[in-house]
Amino acid sequence: MISAAVILSLLLFTACSHDTEHRSSASSEEKKLYSDHHDKDGDDLHYLQSSADDIGMDEAIDIAVSKVPGASSSDVTEIERDYDNGRIEYEGELWYNGYEYEFEIDAATGNILKWEIDN
Repeated sequence: MISAAVILSLLLFTACSHDTEHRSSASSEEKKLYSDHHDKDGDDLHYLQSSADDIGMDEAIDIAVSKVPGASSSDVTEIERDYDNGRIEYEGELWYNGYEYEFEIDAATGNILKWEIDN
C-alpha cells in the first residue's frame, strides 16, 4: 500500500512537471526513450494508483518482440507508458529488417491493442 507521504510527494512532483522523460542507453549503438506521461486533466491519481497492476515496460517490450520473428529487445527504438482511453498503455516502435512496427499494449493485461507495420 502506498503511504500518504509517497502519494503527496508524487502529486507534488506531477504538479511541477506534467511530462517526464527518462533516457536509457542499452549500448553505444542504441537509445531507447522511456516516458511517463501525466495528463493535465486531473486523472494522474488514477494513473498512479493503477501502477500496481502494470505488467512493466520490460514485459511490454518482450510481448512486442515476440510478434516479430528474429527481432530482439534492441530493435525497440521507442516505448512510453501512457494513460489513455481510461487505461495505462505502452506505446512504442520496433524497427527490424527495414520494417517499422508500431504497437500499443494494455499495461494491465498485456493484450496488444494496436499493431501496425510500415515499410
